[in-house]
Order: sequence, then structure tokens, then C-alpha cells
Amino acid sequence: IPVYINLKGLSFAEFVENYITMLLYHSIKKRKKLKDTDDLNRLKACAQAIFPKSCDLIIKINDLMAENDLDEAYSALWDLNLVLSSESGEFPVVVWDEFNLISSFGLKKPFQVLGQKIMVQQRSLFILSSSCAVTAKKILSEKLSLLFGGFKTVDIGPFSPKQARDFIDFQCKGLNMPDEMKSFLVLFTGGHPFYLSSITQKLRLIKLYGAEKITSGHLSQIIAELLFYPGGVINQFFTDQLKQVS
Repeated sequence: IPVYINLKGLSFAEFVENYITMLLYHSIKKRKKLKDTDDLNRLKACAQAIFPKSCDLIIKINDLMAENDLDEAYSALWDLNLVLSSESGEFPVVVWDEFNLISSFGLKKPFQVLGQKIMVQQRSLFILSSSCAVTAKKILSEKLSLLFGGFKTVDIGPFSPKQARDFIDFQCKGLNMPDEMKSFLVLFTGGHPFYLSSITQKLRLIKLYGAEKITSGHLSQIIAELLFYPGGVINQFFTDQLKQVS
């Protein structure tokens, strides 16, 4: 059962809903034709007759969320892997992008709980990725220390200038963006995938608002929002770094 979750920009409630949706969608899809746009409520209705125990657990998770018992909801969410695997006969493959951002959700011991769940879920495969290699390694060695030897770590450095330019071209396909602006982005980000991804994701939204060309004003505004606004992804990243050293 493939599950891909990118925590960047998600609230805890969005993370929980997206995770459950992905698990149910890919479990049901092999048994019943589904639309790509099927929402969680429809998926739960479809799953009730096929995976009743999983649906009962989902109701419990939703109740815990409603009661603002986020730590118990987080723990129960990982138990859903086991229950659904038992009912479906298939095992989850969880790809968790920017997993280090779970520390920003205000949970008491998010990584310790994750480690405990991974230890007992031998039929689940976890792939944890982060654009902040230093933070990720620190989490693996300190907060997931019991599992550290069980993880295979792969370092992916910054893009080369050509790779960074190709990434920008791919991410901004269809956008009217001057070449000198693309060159500036390569230099400004140092080819770091996290920064490039954060900025180009915002750039793609500009077209939805009717802009025909990306201007320096657009780019300046985006960088300011990401860096200096409390809700900005890069701002949250640095805030999280400061919390870990304070």
C-alpha cells in the first residue's frame, strides 16, 4: 500500500487526513474502481464493508482529534498500518518527506512514538526523507537511536548549477520567467532542493491568479513570505532549528 506524505506546509490535522486518505485509497483501489478525486468521507463509506476494523479505528482517531488529544491520535494513526495490513493482506510502504517537521506540531514525543511503532511493524516499510540532512541525522541518531542501525542512510547534496536550472525549468514549466531570474534563483539557493522547491511551489501559484509573467516583484514577495512570515515554510524551518538548540 503506497503512502506518500510531504509535511511541508501541512497542519497536523491535514497530515492525519492525508495519511488516512492515502492508505484507504490505495487499499480500496485494487478492489473497486475509484475516482482520483474521491474524498475521505466517500472512501470511508466504501471501506466500511471491506475493512470494518480499520474504519472503527479511523472513527477513534477522528474522535481523538475532535477532543484535541493529538498525542493519542498520532499514536493511533500509526496503528492503522497494522490493522489495515491485517485486513487487506498487504503491507504499507510509507514515504515520509520532510519528516523532521513533525516536531512543529506540538506533540510530546513524536519521534519516540514513531520509533516504537516502527519496531513492531515488521510488515511496513518506512522511507524517511528530509532536505535538512544535519537535522535528519540528529533525529535518527538521538531520537530514533534504537532504530538507527536499522536505517540505511543516503545523502543527497545540493544540485549542480545545471541540475538546479533543469529543476527550475521543470517546476516552472508553462510560466513566463526571465532567464536571469532563473540564474538568480540558482545562486540565491545554492542549488539546495528544499529552498528551490519552496520557492518554485509558490511561483506556480502566481499563474493561477492571472499573472502573465513572473516579475522581480513577485519573486521578492515570495522570498519575503517564505523567510520572514511566521507561516512561511522556510521561516518555520529555521524556527524549528532554533528551538532545537535553545
